[in-house]
Amino acid sequence: MRPLKLTLSAFGPYAGTTTLPLEQLGRGGLYLVTGDTGAGKTTLFDAITYALYDHSSGGVRDGAMLRSKYADPGTPTFVELEFEVHGVRYTVRRNPEYQRPKNRGEGMTTEKADATLTYSDGRPPVTKAKDVTAAVQEIIGLDYSQFCQIAMIAQGQFTKLLNASTEERSRIFRKLFRTQRYARLQERLQAESAALSQQRTTQNAKLDSLLSGIRFSPDDPDADALAALNAQTEPETALALLEGLLARQQAAQETVAAALKDTEAKLDEVQRQLGAAQQARQLAAQLAAKQAELTAALPVLEAARAESARHAGDAAQLDVLAGQVTQAQTALAADHKGTLDLGEYQGVDCIRTRDGLVYAAAWNGSSLKKRTSDLVRTDGGNAAVILSVEGELTGFAFDAAGDLWLTVLTPAGGTLCRARHDSWGASVEQVVTQIDGAPLGALSAVEVGADGKVYFAMVGQESAEQGLESALRTELLAHTGTGAVYAYDPAARTVEQVVGGIAGASGLALDERTQTLYISDLGSRCIWSAAASARSLTAGGKGCQSSFSGLPGYPGALALDEDSTLYISYRWASSSWLERHAGSTFLRGVALRLSESMQESLFSLPADGIRAEAVSTASGSWLWSFSGKPQGSSSALCPVENRVYFGIAGEKALYSVRV
Repeated sequence: MRPLKLTLSAFGPYAGTTTLPLEQLGRGGLYLVTGDTGAGKTTLFDAITYALYDHSSGGVRDGAMLRSKYADPGTPTFVELEFEVHGVRYTVRRNPEYQRPKNRGEGMTTEKADATLTYSDGRPPVTKAKDVTAAVQEIIGLDYSQFCQIAMIAQGQFTKLLNASTEERSRIFRKLFRTQRYARLQERLQAESAALSQQRTTQNAKLDSLLSGIRFSPDDPDADALAALNAQTEPETALALLEGLLARQQAAQETVAAALKDTEAKLDEVQRQLGAAQQARQLAAQLAAKQAELTAALPVLEAARAESARHAGDAAQLDVLAGQVTQAQTALAADHKGTLDLGEYQGVDCIRTRDGLVYAAAWNGSSLKKRTSDLVRTDGGNAAVILSVEGELTGFAFDAAGDLWLTVLTPAGGTLCRARHDSWGASVEQVVTQIDGAPLGALSAVEVGADGKVYFAMVGQESAEQGLESALRTELLAHTGTGAVYAYDPAARTVEQVVGGIAGASGLALDERTQTLYISDLGSRCIWSAAASARSLTAGGKGCQSSFSGLPGYPGALALDEDSTLYISYRWASSSWLERHAGSTFLRGVALRLSESMQESLFSLPADGIRAEAVSTASGSWLWSFSGKPQGSSSALCPVENRVYFGIAGEKALYSVRV
């Protein structure tokens, strides 16, 4: 620390304002401060120390004692020091508590102690006495006690440094000469040395174990030396012994291998000769048998020729029968299903597994206003309700902590909710109800990443008064393209759009291995893919491309297994009428005003229609197709080992198919 300018006002024996331009003294040499006893020499050092640390240099006078008794009552008391540390200038101004005339009226008032530290680089100044002292201590690198022992030693105080303990002097000199890095280096080297020593001990133990496991003949010429090998043996000696042993063992193996090869060759020749003789006997016997069969079959052959001419047209019928057999086998495989009864529920919107148990979001109620939903857990035999919500529970997912994230649909709109693992069934917290002041549309699915980010899909901005099925059907006919996928950050409590412009975001799946989001586009009959970290993308634009398009139906729920196989459910079959009139706003508007049953007739799944498919995301190859009973819209699916669980719209059970 180098003092540049010192200003004193009504301080000690200095009744007025005194300024010392210390910078003019230069950067080198010694400077003598002289004067009579009581002239104020010590006061200059007290002023510097007081300005920096709110203490006098000798520590015998506090701030309140530093007011000059010779000063005019109206003269303010303060000390201002401009100083430099490592080429940076600072200005500190400090005043003690003292009495001064009132600004209005007669009498005296107390001027409170205060301090200000000003930076030369434009940073906001530091105020308040304690904060200024702390900032000065950080800048200089010394506290008050260390400063008085090194930089500003008062009369009679020099022996304090000399008499300080070794640890205290070490601490002072480390700060003074900034040698902390060398102390840290020494500690790190000591730690590394200890680690290396431990590593050497461990390696020696492993080496002793390996050497003790070496096998050799007692007749080996180096048997005694080999038996005495250990980690302390000189490496050159050990290597020479082991190389000699290896050479002798390899030579012995080669001798044995040559003898074995010769023996195997002789054995092969004997077996060949035996085989040839046996084959000759068998051929002779077979020839005699064939001759006898030929003689007996001549009359049958003549009759077969006549019958063949008569049934020449049966080949085509045989091909038809083969096709029917194949169809029957396919139907049999498709019908190889199991069911899990969920009671009197009217539909299932989401299925997941956790810890060997199956969870399903099931709902009751004809209209959304009267609808309630339960999260049901089953082990295949018994079912239990975990939690209940008002409205339709359209999707759920577990995070790493075991908390449940839910998408719920009510007449007011969609809501992203959370149920903490320690309060399932007790409380459900509403987390996101609107974006940019607008209520959420119908939410269809939710996924949670390993990093805690929550992704949820919105079908579109259209309201749905009859539930998720109605919202999907409305978006399919209207084709507004207002569906989107959003990301919610629980830590920052922010919502960001990942992908927009989707013609009905009806399903969502997250591949943790590739950090890829797969999104069902109902109206476009395709599956979009985008990076989970992406933001503000548009379906079909840069960063969001169609991974699977031209699907045989309108896709809904998605699921991924451990092998990154993507399972796609189909809500409805592809409608030729909708495809032909895709660009006709008028005709689609007419279809929107039709009854629900008439709308369903446009694109309902046929009895033999494909209800789900499985595709490899790695290769793009299609693996399985699921069709047949049960009939109806496929509303949910979940792969578990060698089975796939299905939820069918309007069905009160879970269906499973073996794959």
